[in-house]
Formats: sequence, C-alpha cells, structure tokens
Amino acid sequence: MILVFANFVSKILGAILKIPLTYILGEEGMAIYHTTFNVYITVLLFVSSGIPFALSKYASSQLALGNYGNIKKAAKISLVYMTILGFIGWGVLFFGARFFALSMKDIKAVIPICAISPSILFVAVGCVYKSMFEAYSNTIPTAISQVSEAFIKLVLGYFFAVWLSAFSITYATSGAILAITIGELIATAILWALFIPYSRELKSCKKGDTVANISKAILSVAFPMTLTSVATGCFSLLETSIIRNKLTGIVFSTTSANNFIAYYGQFTDLFSSLHKTLKMSPEGARWLYGAFSGYAATVFNLPIGVLASFGVTILPVVTKCTALNNYEKLSQVVSSVIKLMMLLSLPCSVLFYQFSDEILYILFKNTASSVMLKAMAPLLPIIVISNLLSAVLYASGNISRAFFNDIVASVIKTVFSFVLISIPKYNILGVVISSFIANTVLLVLNAVAVKRTLKIQFPQSSFTAKALASLFSMSIICQMMHCMTKDYTPFLCLLISALISMSVYLITCCMLGTISKKELRTLQS
Repeated sequence: MILVFANFVSKILGAILKIPLTYILGEEGMAIYHTTFNVYITVLLFVSSGIPFALSKYASSQLALGNYGNIKKAAKISLVYMTILGFIGWGVLFFGARFFALSMKDIKAVIPICAISPSILFVAVGCVYKSMFEAYSNTIPTAISQVSEAFIKLVLGYFFAVWLSAFSITYATSGAILAITIGELIATAILWALFIPYSRELKSCKKGDTVANISKAILSVAFPMTLTSVATGCFSLLETSIIRNKLTGIVFSTTSANNFIAYYGQFTDLFSSLHKTLKMSPEGARWLYGAFSGYAATVFNLPIGVLASFGVTILPVVTKCTALNNYEKLSQVVSSVIKLMMLLSLPCSVLFYQFSDEILYILFKNTASSVMLKAMAPLLPIIVISNLLSAVLYASGNISRAFFNDIVASVIKTVFSFVLISIPKYNILGVVISSFIANTVLLVLNAVAVKRTLKIQFPQSSFTAKALASLFSMSIICQMMHCMTKDYTPFLCLLISALISMSVYLITCCMLGTISKKELRTLQS
C-alpha cells in the first residue's frame, strides 16, 4: 500500500506536468515527446529488465534461506553489470539518436533522444538498489525516490519547457525530456544514500558462494528476462512506426472522410483538406498520434501505473513461497491480490467510459481524444490482471512460459494494428482494438499457465458475481448522476457523480462481502 500510494502521488505529479506541457507543446510536441519516450523505454528495457529482476528474485530466495553472504556478493556483482550496461545504453541512445528518430519518422526527436540518453545509466544503477529493497520487502526507499523524481520532473520540466518554447517546439520538448534525466539522477542518489545502512550490515556477513556460481544464478534468470523485454520493446517500437506510417497511408472514401472531419475537425484545421485529398497528411497523423498518446493514453495509464505496485511487491512473496515450497500460502496471496486489483480497476474503467469528456477537459482543456479513452476503458482490468499474472510467472521461475505468452500477445497486437489502422472508420482506434484482442489472449494464456504450474486457485464465481453486481449498481448511479449534473461545470459533474457512484460501489461491496478481512490479513503477512 505504501508503494501504491507513492505511485499514485507520482502519477498525479506526472499528470500535473502533462497538463501544462500539452498547452506549451501542443499535439505536435506531445507526439515528439512520446516518440522519444518510446525509444528510451525500448533501450531501457534492454538494460534494466533482466538483472534487477534476477537480483530481486535471487536475494529474496537467499533471504528466505538465511544466506546473507550470497546476498552481499550478488548486490556487488549486479552493480558492476548494471553500470557497464548503463554506459552502453547511454552510448547507443546518444550516438544512435538520428537513426532512432528516422526509424520513427520524426526527425525532430533527435535532440530530445540525446537529452534523455544519460537517464539509462542512472536508472540502471538505481535498479540495483530498488531490487535489494524489494528483496527485503522495504518499499519506503523506493516510494521516497519515486515521489522525489516525479516532483523534480514536474518543476524542472515545466521550467525548461516554458523557457525553451521561445526558440522552438523541438527545444521545448528537449527541455521537458531533460528534466527526466535530472530526476532520475537525483532519485538514484536518494536510493544510494538510503541503502548505506544495509551495506554496513552486509559487510559483517560471512563470505558467500563463488562469484561464478552467483553470476550463473543471476544471469540464468536475467538473460531470458532481457530477451523478453527486448522483444517486447522492439514490437512496441515497430507498432509506433506502423501507427505513424499507416495513418498517413489511409485512403478515405468521401463518406469516411466527412465522418472523420465531422468529429476531429472541431479540434483542429489540419484535416480541412481531407475531403479533397482523401489522404491524411504527415502533420495530421502526428496530431492524431499526439492526441492518442499525449491525452487518452496518459489518463488510461494512470491507474495501471498505480496498480502495478502490487506486481512489484508480490515478487518477493512469490519467490519466498516458491523457495520454501509453500504453495498454499502462494495461492492465497495471489488470489487475494487478484481480487483486490479487480475491485480497484473495475470502477476506474466505468469512470473512464462514462466521464471521458469531463476527465480530459479538466486535465487538458481538450476533449479531442474522448472517443479514444472511452474505447480504452474496458481494457483496464484486463491489462492489470494479465500484468500481475506475468509478474507471478516470472517470479516463480516460469520465465520461458511468460516469455512465450508475451511474444504471442505482441505479435497479435502488431498484426491487428497493421490491418485495422488502415481501415478509415477505425484509424487510430485500430490500436485500441488490437490491444484489446492481444491482452485478452495474454490474460487467458497467463491464467492457464499459472493454474497449471503453480496450482493457484482463482477467485470463485461467487466473487465475480458479487463484483459485477457492485459494478452494475455503480454503473446505474453513474448514468443517473451524469444526466442530472451534465449542465454543471465538468469538474462539479465529475466530482459529484464519482463520489456518489463510488460510495454506492463501496457500500455494495461491503454488504455483499466481496473481499474478507482474512484475505486482507493474508496480504499483510
């Protein structure tokens, strides 16, 4: 819950930054911003996905067995590996900036990519300390670093963007990106400082296993994890490239062009000539992608980022239960977390669907992506649960199965995006539809794998019925309140409707006994 709260604060601070950024950068600048970030994340996944996870898993198991000497040596080995990888990632991003920008069909992203490249090193080093804190189930240092990083990015990002906007959108975007680099540097420094007491304690431990054996144990987990992340990241980059190319390749009919202009024409004049050319311009494609990634996806990813904390904090629990062969405890914990995440994600999904206009207007004074957010809303619980099950598979050592499932989902998403975006009536919504199909398949594959390999019992049908009954009552109240308050300001409409409908949801959950106190105590232990 500490990490959930910290993530919530971090995401709120991030959203607060995005609001003025959208005014300063516009759709064009936000498209450059997210193109840069997609390239950064792909390289970062290659550097930081394998060894930190393997270290956390290894340290958790050794902690359960009382082998503190191995933990000390594993931390030192991982720090050396991650520092080397961090410098390599920094160089790849900095010297390959032009290549990545051209691959994404956005030459304006060169300078922002260079500005964010040092972050790779800082995150790589910081991940080692985070992994050690995770192994000890101490979430406070990670929470402090996350909130500090978000606050620094907020203040400096806004300052740099305003200052450099006088020169060009590219420089303004680069300034906002540079704030990320500075934020990561300070967050890593905080983690290092907070780990000093642990370092002193570990110095007195007996010598552990050999460097070769510990390296083998870490790399045997890290390599397939890295392979998974690189493959997933490459598919993400490929999808971004497909989106940008396919949008400009759409051939509209007169009817579909008029329908498109009827909706998006009220927000921009970039599509005013569409009924004549029947093809979308590169500027129009950048605007549409910016509206999707900068507005709808930003709001949609807020609860996903917050709830992802459960996937992080459950990792040492799964590892320890697996090391001690305590599968009964493992099943209880995973089942309880699934229930809790469903109960938290379902109402968010309803609010996104019912109040997409109000949410986007309050945050960005722009409702251009309302239809996108509304279409994404049903995806929320599917992504949250499938991500959790992926974390369980990785933490329990079923890495090859998790890798296979992720690759299958990525291929499905890429193929469907390639096909659906070209259809005029879907355009950017083709990404949402392909995500829905791919994540549903991933959820099914992960659920089958977890049940077969770990014998985990999923929530019974009675829980699902109670959760859906609570959600149904909330949906009815949402619609009623929306009709009654639609003439109010967007903020009052959302505030009154959300408070009343969420209260009804919570009361219904309590009355039906959707989740018990015993299950919540299971999570505490």
